[in-house]
Formats: sequence, structure tokens, C-alpha cells
Amino acid sequence: MKTMRGDLKWPPEHTRQQMLEELEEQKEIAAGPKFKPKKVKKDYTSFFDQHKLNASFPGYKPAPNTQFFRTANSNTQYNGSNDSNSE
Repeated sequence: MKTMRGDLKWPPEHTRQQMLEELEEQKEIAAGPKFKPKKVKKDYTSFFDQHKLNASFPGYKPAPNTQFFRTANSNTQYNGSNDSNSE
């Protein structure tokens, strides 16, 4: 590419230098941190001890007939319950 006469005058030299400096800053930021920060292992046991659920609180229980699986040798779906009419 041939340099045109206007390319030598525009943008002005101080602006061109500023653009190059900004480009270098952006490259440094994109490179990421110079070192990886140390991972702090936090202990949450005291928090969970304070917020324990009592024994009468119901845990997660899936709704009946919503958990299905297929056996390897059959296309029949089973829901894993003891109901004989679910097959």
C-alpha cells in the first residue's frame, strides 16, 4: 500500500501516539493478570450449623409417576414404583 501525502499529516502526531498507547494498554488488559490470585478456602460449617432445618422439615421428594427409566432390552418405561399397573 502506497502512503498518501495526507497520511503523513493526519491524524496529528500526538493523536497517533495516544492511539498507540491506548492500543498497548488494551493489549495488556486483554492479557489478563500477571499472577493468579491465591484461592481462599472458605469454611461455611458455622453458617450451616446456625441455619439447620429441623427433622420435621420435608426434604425433596419427586412427585409420583414422574421418574421414568428404560431397561436395556425393552422399550417399556418403568417408573420404579411398586405399582403393578404402571407397566
